Amino acid sequence: RKYFKLSKIFQLNSGSLNGVKFSPDGTKIAVSSDTTIRIWDVKLEEEIHVLRGHSATINKLQFSPDNTLIASCSYDKTIRLWNVKLGVELLRLEGHTNAVKSIHFSPDGKNIVSASSDSTIRVWSVQFGQEIKRIEGNLGFLFDVKYSPNGEQIMSFSYTIIQIWDIKSGDIINTLRGHKSQVLAAQFSQNGLFIVSSSSDETIRLWDVISGTQLKQFHAYCKNINNIQFLDEQTIVYHFSKVIRVWDLKAGMEIQQLQEHSNYTTGADVSPDGSTIVSSCQDRAIRLWTH
Repeated sequence: RKYFKLSKIFQLNSGSLNGVKFSPDGTKIAVSSDTTIRIWDVKLEEEIHVLRGHSATINKLQFSPDNTLIASCSYDKTIRLWNVKLGVELLRLEGHTNAVKSIHFSPDGKNIVSASSDSTIRVWSVQFGQEIKRIEGNLGFLFDVKYSPNGEQIMSFSYTIIQIWDIKSGDIINTLRGHKSQVLAAQFSQNGLFIVSSSSDETIRLWDVISGTQLKQFHAYCKNINNIQFLDEQTIVYHFSKVIRVWDLKAGMEIQQLQEHSNYTTGADVSPDGSTIVSSCQDRAIRLWTH
């Protein structure tokens, strides 16, 4: 088991932090702060770019697989692509008619999938900056969407159900049912065989992707787990209140609490090699935890 301790703190002087992501190579972190994105160099321990352009709060951001781009989405109904090295906006993807809640790069970096409050899932070409596929119908109010690690499926959730789609055909492969209240977060495991999810029904659940069956259920004693990550195939990380929590799925128990935050946590992510956890907080601090 890995046990983590606080190793670094990056302090911002202004703005509120509402999300944080590692770059795929682990050398940078990007933080959404209201309508801006701030990029930090982990080794230099300094801010290298502030990306401005969104006119409303940013919902999600992600680095491209090759570390060269950042994609972000916002309540301003747009998706934007940014050059990491130069710190400038490259493309603006427009078409959603309501807030864009989530975006995710395909594993090969060629496409971006998005989910919106307009009840559509859309796939965009990064090279051409155009919509190339749309999934719509009775999808409800979409909260999140992610590619599977092999890029062949996408996962979305709306209210109490999680749906797995075939990206080529746009057909539903499986619908995961079991949560009694709003699903707040869901994540593929690194091998793509499992999904872990959290809900305002105070449970964390583990699902088999191929069969669509629920494998495990844990009581989380919290209704607000809106970010959950796999640390490895057996361990997950999530946060609520002022605490980052590490759980062993096989044992079904919490194995560590990271409690150095002085205010409510707003985001967390795991480095690609699983050696570091980054977290953001309402106290305007970014904290790095290493084992």
